[in-house]
Amino acid sequence: MQDGAFSVAESSAICLYLERKQPTPAILPAGDQDYSRAMFWDGYSGWVFRSLVHGLFFQKVINPVILKGKTDQSVIDNLLGQQRPKIFGYLESQLNGPFLVGSSLSLADIGIVSNLVNYQYLGFGIDRAEYPKLAKYAERIVALDPFRKALAAEAPVAEQMGLDRRFLN
Repeated sequence: MQDGAFSVAESSAICLYLERKQPTPAILPAGDQDYSRAMFWDGYSGWVFRSLVHGLFFQKVINPVILKGKTDQSVIDNLLGQQRPKIFGYLESQLNGPFLVGSSLSLADIGIVSNLVNYQYLGFGIDRAEYPKLAKYAERIVALDPFRKALAAEAPVAEQMGLDRRFLN
């Protein structure tokens, strides 16, 4: 993110910077317990990235497109067979409303759904039969104005990288 002469590249740091710079609408809940839960989900979203999305992104985009290497399908199969069920199953079990924490979009939703967007950019879907709450949740959050604007802004880069944007239709 670039803001004048200031730049920062880590997603949580970007969100927290924006929260301080423009505190409304807040992305961090005011209540102590909801704030703590939002921070938990922010940390969990980093784990989701490291445990699932990064490996898939490396195998589907970075290695073949940027490094001109070969995709290792066994790595993809392992991630989808081992990590995805754990992560998606846990998320499915935790979804009880339109947002992960509180009654409005928060850092929790931004972190988790950003991972789900990147996962779907790679051409993988969220199985509606196996993870109905997760699929609905992701669709609902992506349809919110802040996400729609961000996804529209990144469309040229996504298309240049050959990412699959069909899930946005």
